[in-house]
Amino acid sequence: LRIRHVGLTSDNELLVSTFSTEIPQICMKPDGTIKTWSVDDGIVGNRDRVSIKTSWGDYYVGTAQGLTVIHRNGSLDTISKHLEMENVYIMWLYEDDDKQVWVGTNGGGVYILKDEKIVKHYTTDMGLAGNVIFKIYAVRAFDLVFPLSVQFKLFGDPESVGFFIFICSGSKLDTR
Repeated sequence: LRIRHVGLTSDNELLVSTFSTEIPQICMKPDGTIKTWSVDDGIVGNRDRVSIKTSWGDYYVGTAQGLTVIHRNGSLDTISKHLEMENVYIMWLYEDDDKQVWVGTNGGGVYILKDEKIVKHYTTDMGLAGNVIFKIYAVRAFDLVFPLSVQFKLFGDPESVGFFIFICSGSKLDTR
């Protein structure tokens, strides 16, 4: 198996995303049961990059071919097909405190989804250092970090309209 991401949900499920055509998405539950999903079940592709379980119980599965939501009732919806995303190669998923899902893409920047609809889309045109988003992390309330090779972005105060670039060079930290 070529594992791309391993994540632990708030209810102690282990989510494993792989680049396997046989079992691309695995969910190991605390009671020992294992559930898998693939294109045969409705996942948009078999090259899974990342998955999360939201606070409301839906699974978001990001693949190289798009974004699928597995709803609590078991139904699947490839929401990237009807969201008109410019880039559907999903690299990272993150749920914030406002129950918005941040979707990092491979060349399309960051989409912010609320109720499975795009509410914001950030790209280099809006100040991101790059449109390939490998990870999104919460540092503390209202701060998100976008690691981008040798530099990373910190999205600051929720009222701010821009991004700050922090560049690490040796022991010196430069901000722009």
